[in-house]
Amino acid sequence: MGKRNVHLALACLRAGALALAFAQSPAAAADYPLRPVSLLVASTPGGSTDTAARLLAERMSQVFGKRFVVENRPGANGTISAAALARAPADGHTLLFSSNQAFTLAPHVMKTLPYDPLADFAPVTQGCVIQLVLVAHPSLGAATLAEFIAAARKAPGRIQYASGGEGSDHHLAMELLQIGTGIRLDHVPYKAGPLGYADVLGGHVMAMFIVPGTAARHVKEGRVVALGVASARPIDTYPGVPPISSVLPGYEFEAWLGLNAPRGTPPEVIARLNAEARAALASPEIAAKMTSMGLVPRTGTPEELAALVQSDHRKYGKLIREIGLATR
Repeated sequence: MGKRNVHLALACLRAGALALAFAQSPAAAADYPLRPVSLLVASTPGGSTDTAARLLAERMSQVFGKRFVVENRPGANGTISAAALARAPADGHTLLFSSNQAFTLAPHVMKTLPYDPLADFAPVTQGCVIQLVLVAHPSLGAATLAEFIAAARKAPGRIQYASGGEGSDHHLAMELLQIGTGIRLDHVPYKAGPLGYADVLGGHVMAMFIVPGTAARHVKEGRVVALGVASARPIDTYPGVPPISSVLPGYEFEAWLGLNAPRGTPPEVIARLNAEARAALASPEIAAKMTSMGLVPRTGTPEELAALVQSDHRKYGKLIREIGLATR
């Protein structure tokens, strides 16, 4: 290589280094995003998580002046979308809005994971708390939780219930109910919660824990029966439906949605995403729509989301070991 070419190569290297340094500087963060942002969602289109993600994406697109594009990547308890995020460049142009499953549940029920749930992500903010309601198909003949429990005791292991997969929120909520009441049901896992719920609507599976907003219209139409809510307090959109704790004292199960970026994303980008996402989720319009779906807006700092992941990882790991599902 001639001297001229050597100098040219060195100049290119120096320019590349300067570009990298600039990309990670506060000045570059102020220009973020430079192109459309992919917002990965670990659920199928049409469910509450997907709807909440689209509300957030629309508002963030307006604020940042670049499109936030929802990409649905369901399956494997959210690990497919989480793995995609872990492989993405750490520049803030790929984000994940998902439930806690991929970080706190799946690590205990899957033999291998293509990512470290506690180290491979940069938390941005918690988005909301997910409430759950237990519904049953009318053909089961149970109008109350007590009647559901009685039916299960008469037919141990024969009543089927759906979930979004082994170790999913829907699954663990039902496992807790079985532990507390001593009943035994037959678990039918699906690739995603909405797919399982479709079979409950069709009467192919008898029961399921589901996000309240998904089932609200069908409860009013009599296509499913709401038996109880998993939260400690009643849900405003389900008047007259008692908490499960009224029959099984101490019962409570809540999940959550959070926004994450790949590990190594510049702190300045994380800080700006946190501020704008929290403002968007706190807006009266979005908050009202999320509440109507049974999603309670709750945001916080990146550090608070990181602490929540850590604590729930321990808590649900203990539960999963107790019910014999742990594989790791």
